[in-house]
Amino acid sequence: MFVWTHTPKQPTERDRAARAAMLQRELEGRAALLLRLGHPASYVKSRLAANVAWDAGHEGKLVVSSEIDKLVDTLARRLAPR
Repeated sequence: MFVWTHTPKQPTERDRAARAAMLQRELEGRAALLLRLGHPASYVKSRLAANVAWDAGHEGKLVVSSEIDKLVDTLARRLAPR
């Protein structure tokens, strides 16, 4: 009857996959924006790592730093002036 009397459902594998995909898109967007604004890749990596640490809170690590490094390096190459 009342929302607070029902126990929340446990996340399914599909929920976890959707959350991971959402987080990946969000990190890509943040990294691309910071790189387009002219920030160096080292700053973008540290900023994203701090954002992930803040977002993770009590849940533990959501993304490892090597994934962030790879994402930023890929975007930096793609967005570099030709």
